[in-house]
Amino acid sequence: MIGNIDKIGDTFQKGVTYCSLLPIEYKLNSRASIENLYTIFSAYPLKGRLHHCPCGCISEEQEREIYKAPLRQLSYENLGFYATKAMTTWGELNDYKHFLPRIIELYAANEYNGNIDLTDIHNKLKYGDWQNWPAAEQEGIKAAILHKWTERVNHNEANLSLFDLKEYGLFFTIKTLFKAWQYPENPVALRNFIEFCHDEMQYIFNPFEKLKIDEEDKKEELLRCFKKDGLIESLEALFFEVEAKDAEYAYIVSI
Repeated sequence: MIGNIDKIGDTFQKGVTYCSLLPIEYKLNSRASIENLYTIFSAYPLKGRLHHCPCGCISEEQEREIYKAPLRQLSYENLGFYATKAMTTWGELNDYKHFLPRIIELYAANEYNGNIDLTDIHNKLKYGDWQNWPAAEQEGIKAAILHKWTERVNHNEANLSLFDLKEYGLFFTIKTLFKAWQYPENPVALRNFIEFCHDEMQYIFNPFEKLKIDEEDKKEELLRCFKKDGLIESLEALFFEVEAKDAEYAYIVSI
């Protein structure tokens, strides 16, 4: 297994800093985590045309898509179908590794497109026995995905659901994900946390509901992560701050 992904300031191939949980460091290295993937997986160039199932499930038109542009210029439309067929009926492991940096980059750029999602990526990695890949490859993949999580919960309106948490939970412990979530000190992160709890309240706090991630129940781990220093004080201060100007949000905060 790879080293501790929680560590701040660790380095991977060619000294690129990764997995920092500090806002400034994140800004400096979110792109670097993708570039690092391209560096690591450049060891897997395509060697001619990829073989595929001869039954007709992959048409000539679909096959041509993956060759239409250089790797970094391939779109969802070019790679989406291949990403669902890779290794099982189209190409081998090293072929998938060739395309993997672009697949992850496209996911990170627009995870709601629908052609490529994190569960699909994890399923393919699991099929390819990725936990036995070289450590640099595993760490590079996890760094890029953790940066995406960090961007989503700390710098944007997340609209986060338990489904999203389950997807990222395929790669990280719940504890790691919440450690990277910079609430209560970051106002954007705090609002995302409040809205996540409000939207998923009936499932999170229902003792009969489980949080299954890769066949394991992570509910207790999730509940432990809610105990964060300064959270109650931040919620109280936020309530009085927004009570007069945003009654609806104040109501959500009070719950």
